[in-house]
Amino acid sequence: MRVGIWRLLECIAQRGLRASAAINARVCMGPAEPVARAMLDAGWDFMGHGYHQAALHTVADQQENIRDSFNALSDYTGKPPKGWLGPGLHETLDTLDYLAEAGFKFVTDWPMDEQPVTMRTSSGPMVAMPYSMELSDLPMMVVQQHQSRVWLERAIDQFDRLYDEGADQPRVMSMSVHPYIMGVPHRIKYFEAAYDHMLQHDDVWFATAEEIYDWFTERE
Repeated sequence: MRVGIWRLLECIAQRGLRASAAINARVCMGPAEPVARAMLDAGWDFMGHGYHQAALHTVADQQENIRDSFNALSDYTGKPPKGWLGPGLHETLDTLDYLAEAGFKFVTDWPMDEQPVTMRTSSGPMVAMPYSMELSDLPMMVVQQHQSRVWLERAIDQFDRLYDEGADQPRVMSMSVHPYIMGVPHRIKYFEAAYDHMLQHDDVWFATAEEIYDWFTERE
């Protein structure tokens, strides 16, 4: 958060792109607020990621945590957040209902498919957005301890296949990265290289998760 985030911000801004930030709501009101401000100024979308960093099944009041996250992000950004990525992707049987009740529209806790999927909740539809654990830097670098170039090879392989399939039907490719992992000096060049590879191709839409949600629901 002190160093790596600025490398990620610079990489994305230099290429004229924007991203979606899954953020603990308390970041917007604590010592790390300048990080939240930089992402907001860069035009990034904010997604709920808990009020603080704790899996939802461990918090005292899950419903309150979700509601407080929604309200804090709404107040800070000036608009209600649409997306949610739970800390650790953890949910309970009640989570989707609580998310929809609070006002969230889509969730990325369900790593499946390469297209959005609509699910039912007690408070209306909830869209499950594509999210790939296979391209997340946390399991690859921290848990499985792959060498950094393996992430780049996998990202390129994923993109190339989806790009070919996308000629017939749209496909969504997500890359989940963390400032303290992909933003370190010995890995950032692989993140940059992945974008440079994708930018060489025509007919690729570099969209935020919120933009994909809007596109999907307008055509559903």
